[in-house]
Amino acid sequence: QPEVVKTYAEVSSGYNLTENSDLDIITIQGEDAAVKSSSSIIPKSNNSDASMTPRNAYTMKINYLGGTSWQMPGEEVTWKFNVEKAGYYSLNFRCKQSDLVNGESFRWLKIDGKTPFDEAKNITFAYDTGWKYETFQNEETPYYFYLDKGPHTLSMTATTGRQAQYIARLSDIVDVIGDEYIKIIMITSETPDLNRDYDLFTQIPDFEKTLTECRDLLTNLANDIKKDTGKRSTQYIASMENMARVLGQMLKSPFSAQQYITDYYSNYTALSSWLFDMTKVPLSVDEMQLVPYGQEYEDKTVNFFEKTAFGIVRFFSSFTQDYSLTDNEAIESSGKDRVRMWVNWGQDQTAVLSSIIQDSFTAETGIPVQLEIVN
Repeated sequence: QPEVVKTYAEVSSGYNLTENSDLDIITIQGEDAAVKSSSSIIPKSNNSDASMTPRNAYTMKINYLGGTSWQMPGEEVTWKFNVEKAGYYSLNFRCKQSDLVNGESFRWLKIDGKTPFDEAKNITFAYDTGWKYETFQNEETPYYFYLDKGPHTLSMTATTGRQAQYIARLSDIVDVIGDEYIKIIMITSETPDLNRDYDLFTQIPDFEKTLTECRDLLTNLANDIKKDTGKRSTQYIASMENMARVLGQMLKSPFSAQQYITDYYSNYTALSSWLFDMTKVPLSVDEMQLVPYGQEYEDKTVNFFEKTAFGIVRFFSSFTQDYSLTDNEAIESSGKDRVRMWVNWGQDQTAVLSSIIQDSFTAETGIPVQLEIVN
């Protein structure tokens, strides 16, 4: 049965918000997820940002979760945390959404498996090239929810949010455009004779009406997305406008419409591709802070000098760092029979293979594997 959820205004009408300095900020690290709905959602490492938590200039630390591995609708991640003192808390994220240029990602928030209020179904993360702190709020006022003392869970589910209505509208348009393309090539073939008049607007029933409707629907859809997102143009909007332009050219030149079949098909396939990509909502999470009412979130962004110092140490440590994937000296001194394996992969791929070998093959058989990268 669908969950019946009240709005924040209705839920907060019974709140008794009072400042309480005795409450501490609760920090949840993104990489410490307790439950994930997909094995592809993996913790990752970022050693280039000095503000990451944890960070280390000498070694790669696993310090965030998500990105393009957490982007399909329905994928859910759950974190566990403990509340020492009951009270009202807001939620702040240190996150990054840099994969959808000028686009937005959406998440559905649940506390202890339940949606706290209706606005939590549609948390929006706007495009930005770097990591930033973002508070779940309405304009300038954070949303608060009451947490009892004891263990709790926080879940976030990838969702298309308010973009779902645009995806549905675009899907209907793409279906019609695809059907019309099949009708066109039944008459002209995929390589029409440019010197021949196929009279498409007469041979295909309601062809002019259908193209006009699709052109208008695409134009209206692009305009609606612009108004909603406040963006003048995105990759999706540009694809819709290009398709509308081709349809307009065919309507203006009904006797030479076959000349635009190549453009028609290329824009149709591009639109179909973007229709699939629009459902992707990637998001990277470094950490989350549950901030008590009356307090500000803890900004861990380093200043220019700390950032510069971290970069210098990281640069010089790269000359002394041991990049070997296995402890070869320990393997040789153990005296055990070993498997020596050469691969011509990159460092990252080989590191994954080394981890799999140690966790499965070596753990089960006791046979060490000496993994080496060669040209």
